[in-house]
Amino acid sequence: MQLLLAERTEGGRRELMAGSVFLMFGQTVFYAFNGCSDAGLRLRANDVIQWHAIHDACRAGFRRYDLGEVVESQTGLHEFKRKWGAETYRLYRYSYPSSVQADRAAIDSRAIAGRLIRTAWRHLPAPAAARLSDWLYGYF
Repeated sequence: MQLLLAERTEGGRRELMAGSVFLMFGQTVFYAFNGCSDAGLRLRANDVIQWHAIHDACRAGFRRYDLGEVVESQTGLHEFKRKWGAETYRLYRYSYPSSVQADRAAIDSRAIAGRLIRTAWRHLPAPAAARLSDWLYGYF
């Protein structure tokens, strides 16, 4: 893992402009996380960080530099990564059970649990319900 920071010194005062975290595994450097101030965006601090990260990766002998995923609607991020020579390709994800099936199962289990809780609550003696209410209120 590597953290690169871009700072600006003005009037003897240092100001953090941007920072990025890079993960290294095998022969690949992965651009993982980034944060940038408004001033850093105007000064292109992310460009400075990328330039250093790419050169550091080459010097260290890494063979691949992965700029990460971009949602198609994020055109600004897409352009930022493309200007560094990134080649785009579509990613496919498969899950089992399918996300629709998993969502449906979660909703069904919550519905069943809710019915069980409501039924049990109706049959609780009043002192037990009061005690449980106090405990739940303190818990949440």
